[in-house]
Amino acid sequence: MTRRILVALDPDADTPVATRHAIDIAHRHDATVTGLVIVEARHVETKSRGESLRGVYHTTALLEHLTSEAEKRAKMLLEAFEEAAEEAGIAYEKRVRQGMPSRRILDEMTYQDLLVMGETPHYLYGQPDQQTKTLARVVRDALAPTFVVREDDEPPIERIVIAFDGGPSAARTLHAFAQLRPFGTNAAVTLLHVHDDLPDASGRLLENARQYLRAHGFSPETTSVEGATPHEVITARVEDAGTDAVVAGARSVSQLHWLTFGSNTAPLLEDCPTALFLHH
Repeated sequence: MTRRILVALDPDADTPVATRHAIDIAHRHDATVTGLVIVEARHVETKSRGESLRGVYHTTALLEHLTSEAEKRAKMLLEAFEEAAEEAGIAYEKRVRQGMPSRRILDEMTYQDLLVMGETPHYLYGQPDQQTKTLARVVRDALAPTFVVREDDEPPIERIVIAFDGGPSAARTLHAFAQLRPFGTNAAVTLLHVHDDLPDASGRLLENARQYLRAHGFSPETTSVEGATPHEVITARVEDAGTDAVVAGARSVSQLHWLTFGSNTAPLLEDCPTALFLHH
């Protein structure tokens, strides 16, 4: 069951969609949603009396120390979140934190069940067009799963594909999905395994995963597909079946100048036209 949800608020266009998804999940579980705004230290002014940045951490105090542009953006994001939460009638909290976005999100995730955020988080209120490495770092290190949504991924989530290869990352993600049940147990779930000419082994793998999900109240179907590039098979399945979300294991690795995901998950972020439930 999902009881505490963190939604990361930033100036990007997919933040309102992330908020609506967080609210939809909260309705299913009577959960509390926390709206989090993060500002970098360079957007925080300290007083002439020598007050340190460490002393302006909590929401009320921090708002008083923001530069004018950062304050305007932070208040706008918090007001939009509060309006949506009030209209939906859910329990909610508002927080503003300063510092490196990935670290602040990870700190907050210590006491959350699920993070919901947009596909392209920026958090640079003076430079809203500059993309950061926040998403990869958060998925790599967060204790709980991350639900990544795109601008056109509206709730509810009713058709789900679980990409399962039996590895540790996929298994941990399957466990988290089954135990949190973020979208309820009535969604149409398909377990998908992409194999390399091993149909019998693939069938056994999927049957074990199916029994696990059944024990948690789901009624999944299974699909075994032979293919050399799993992300292409997954993307094709999503497009053909009108899938609302893909559940996949993710592992972050260092590649060139930014942190990306494992060999199959990174292309999913680029090519898969739907939301992603990710765990490491």
